[in-house]
Amino acid sequence: MKSLAISIFILSGVIGKGQSLNGLDSLLASLNNKDLYVGWIISGVDITVKKEKPVRDSTFRQRLFIVSSLDEDIQQLAKKYPKKILIEKLTALLKDATRDFYANALLYDLLENRKLGKLLFMKREEWISTGKKICDTQYWQEYGQKQIHVYL
Repeated sequence: MKSLAISIFILSGVIGKGQSLNGLDSLLASLNNKDLYVGWIISGVDITVKKEKPVRDSTFRQRLFIVSSLDEDIQQLAKKYPKKILIEKLTALLKDATRDFYANALLYDLLENRKLGKLLFMKREEWISTGKKICDTQYWQEYGQKQIHVYL
């Protein structure tokens, strides 16, 4: 009886994880480069749509920029889903012509926020024509490889 209860508990946890990842997949499937908007955060208040409380912790670097066109802040998504999975899924989207620029911006927002500012006034076409797509794609692939050791 005890083993049956444990099995049901473990199975419900696995099913719950799968359903929650479906929510992430659905959100990422809805991304479109034409909807991307990167904005500044000034004094903890996003000048576009979202608000963020300033953090005074010296170990935390305050965010300067945000992808404000996403329905949910990428930092909140990182609390709901394993960061490793989020990084893997966003990196995979760099191969998709309708979501690559958006995924790149989300990766910067999540992992290298201060560098997100370089995308403020950039369009996807410029990102590709200047060779920055190739550089960013390589950077995120290498970043993911380095982080594998952290997650193991």
